[in-house]
Parts: sequence; C-alpha cells; structure tokens
Amino acid sequence: GINAEYGWILKDPRIKYIYCYRNPKDVCCSYYNHMCKVFTGHYNYSATLSQFLEEVFMKENAAEQGSYWDHVAGWLEQKENPLILFLTFEDMVEDLRREVLKIVNFLGLNCSDEKIEEVVSSSMFDSLSKNAKVNYDWRDGSVKAKGSKFMRKGKVGSWKSELTAEQAEQIDRQTREKLEIPFKIKIRDVLG
Repeated sequence: GINAEYGWILKDPRIKYIYCYRNPKDVCCSYYNHMCKVFTGHYNYSATLSQFLEEVFMKENAAEQGSYWDHVAGWLEQKENPLILFLTFEDMVEDLRREVLKIVNFLGLNCSDEKIEEVVSSSMFDSLSKNAKVNYDWRDGSVKAKGSKFMRKGKVGSWKSELTAEQAEQIDRQTREKLEIPFKIKIRDVLG
C-alpha cells in the first residue's frame, strides 16, 4: 500500500487504486500513538496527546505525506474517477466481507467463496494484530519501541476515550470545512 497524496502517484489508465480513509479523530489518536509510543526511534518526538494535537495535527503537519485534510481532499477530488475505489476504515470494521467484495468486483477478480472468506479472516483485526510483519516486529529496538504494537485497537470511535469534547469539536470543525462541505460527504466517527 501507499500513503501518497494523489498528486504524487503514477497515473496510468492501466492502474487502479484503492483509497481508504478514516475519521480524523481516530487518525489523530492513532498517529499520536505511532509517533510517541511505537516508532519512537524514527520520530524522536515526545508529547502529550494535547500537545500533539496542537503542535502537529491541527497545524496540519501530522504526516510525512502532508496534512490529513489535504491528503483526503486530494483523493476526494477524484471521487468520480473510475480507476479509484474509495473505502473507509469505518465501513471495513462494520462489514469487512462487504468491503472485500467491493474490492474483488472493482479489480474484476474471479474468487471462490472460500478465497473470499480466507481474505476476510486474515484481514480481521485479531488476525492482523498477531502478525509480526504487520506489527513491524523486526524493527523492535531500532526505530520501533521494543514490544510496542503497530496494530493498536482496530476500533471505530476510540477517540471518545482519548480526546476531550473541545478537542473533538476542533477536529470536527476542520473536517466540516475542508472535507464534508466541499465534497458533500459525511465522515462517520462511530458505527451504527
């Protein structure tokens, strides 16, 4: 997978892209965890979540690939592009099989029910969280804090126990202004 902005990727009519985005409140909490607790040797950044929110995430410096909002907006500008399938983390958590079938159809694959079930099973959070490769275990003690987990929670809405109401509203305002209103979408931050 790539994390590049749309403007940075190779364009070719023979290439299809699958773009998955996640609600920014959970992204903020997850990225904070990755920067300050997991990839400590890579980022060398120490802060509280409140400091991270103010110093990095809301200043739109959260990712090496640019701001969350600009990154998602760059891809959403292509939402009518037939070469791009848009998925959300929330939809995958809600019904992974349904989303895998979207991918199969988008790519024009012919997969047996058994193969689809194998993909779904191996892509569930419980399976991924136990996978040493997915968790970057080979990087323990170098750029990754020993014993830390890249796959943290795999839940939608865990931001509710990590962000204050004011912090959540601050992110929501930015999301409405930069994504929901211009692209006429609603980014779900809870299931149901």
